[in-house]
Amino acid sequence: MKSIISANFNLLNQSSIWDKLKEKDQFTFDEYNNFNFTLNNDSIINKYNKCYLVIYVNEMLKEQKTIKNFFLLLNRVASKYISKKFYIFFLKEKLKNIYLDQSNLLKFNECFNSFKNKNSNLFFIDIPENKSKFNLRNYFYMRCPLEISTIKEIIKSINEINKEKDYKNYKLLILDCDNTLWGGVVGEDGVNKIKYNEDGDGKVFLEIQRHIKKIKEKGILLSLASKNNEKIVWETFKNRGMFLKKNDFVAPKVNWFEKSNNILSTLNELSLRSEDVLFIDDNLIELKKVKKSIPKINVYHVNDLIDFLKFLYKNNRLQLHKITEEDKKKSYQYKIRSKFETLKTKNFDRDIFSKLNQKIKILEISDKNINRASQLTNKVNQFNFTTNRYDISKILKLKRSKMDEIKLISFKDKFGDHGIVGLYNLSYKTKNSILITDFLLSCRIINRKIEDYILYKILNNNKNKNVVIHFIENKNNKSLINLFLKKSFFSLEKKIGKKKLYKIKSDKGLLNAKNFFK
Repeated sequence: MKSIISANFNLLNQSSIWDKLKEKDQFTFDEYNNFNFTLNNDSIINKYNKCYLVIYVNEMLKEQKTIKNFFLLLNRVASKYISKKFYIFFLKEKLKNIYLDQSNLLKFNECFNSFKNKNSNLFFIDIPENKSKFNLRNYFYMRCPLEISTIKEIIKSINEINKEKDYKNYKLLILDCDNTLWGGVVGEDGVNKIKYNEDGDGKVFLEIQRHIKKIKEKGILLSLASKNNEKIVWETFKNRGMFLKKNDFVAPKVNWFEKSNNILSTLNELSLRSEDVLFIDDNLIELKKVKKSIPKINVYHVNDLIDFLKFLYKNNRLQLHKITEEDKKKSYQYKIRSKFETLKTKNFDRDIFSKLNQKIKILEISDKNINRASQLTNKVNQFNFTTNRYDISKILKLKRSKMDEIKLISFKDKFGDHGIVGLYNLSYKTKNSILITDFLLSCRIINRKIEDYILYKILNNNKNKNVVIHFIENKNNKSLINLFLKKSFFSLEKKIGKKKLYKIKSDKGLLNAKNFFK
């Protein structure tokens, strides 16, 4: 994946610090050292998949009247090249510095806030203030305003972004409470004596919770597995004014049962695989017991608080550089799923689905949801007929193709909005035949008759045509898909190794699916 780095100051080819990146052949470096020139040149943008812009915000921006013009340009280019990613590093000197005054900073922030959410392929990267070090001598003699340490920080961030495709983010963090989210044992020390405040270890626990809250806001679910008195635990979160609140946790288990049993129960409730889950505890014996019962689960032992904090900051599977609207709603969506599971357990009957006011909406691919489309194809494994992985450029190609019809699926019920939960792609090979090349649904809404209903709609919209679905079996999808294929409306047409083609028939079982949706 070729990338280019550009800046509004002389940096890129003037420092040997970039040589390590060049040696890895991760990025392409050119003489372009002005972001306006780079972004205005279509021949440059067309060459690269990613563009990194290092923006030095100083008084010169005000004099050149480029603040608003830069954002207009950035917005135009991002809208034109939606399949490409643009990463922007803003470096702002402290207000006391002669290069940036209060009024200019306000103007910059106004423009930034009005443009930052307009394009899904724009990624704004913050370099921490303590890592943004400037050098006046370098500015005058090299036209590079930065210290070497700041350049290294930028390179480090670029490396982490480039590696993000190699890591699959955790879907769920399951946390212990005592000596993990606060210091001490609340059942013995009491709510008011545990460590959680602005001093010493208490301050570290405060920061641990603050960062875990940020992880949750990125779309990674939180749950609890704690041997404790449930009433006291929730009193602790409330009475000590903690960053984390009761409603931040999905399917929490606070009781005196074995943690392995509690965790298995949580995974079943949320339909998550153990390999997508991280369990964090300070008790090594508990971790070993859980690992023995659930071999594929990931575990972390809280032994040193600062090491724990570093782990939360740096672990690649906890980093999300781009957050979709669906990610932000993830905790809410799993909670409303949990309401359905509770209802099903208490009062399951054949008519339960018709009482849920279920609504399906088929959506066109748009700028607003294309990131979610790509995310679904890259994250959904179990109910995914082919597990084809598509980036944004591939999805756009399918959308533009006259031979394909790619759609998204959104779902609501009486409990709330589950968001965009699935995707399908139809390939029109001949006039009389349609191939469903992709069909996938999030596991949190499986067994709600949605999978049946989508096939009914496709068949109903293509009457008198032969509709077949492509299934490529692998270790992730073989259990769930093979179970689904046992339904009466499937018949095997062809088998080539692990690849199978199934014809979809319009029988009573499929036609009945329409009765469960408004």
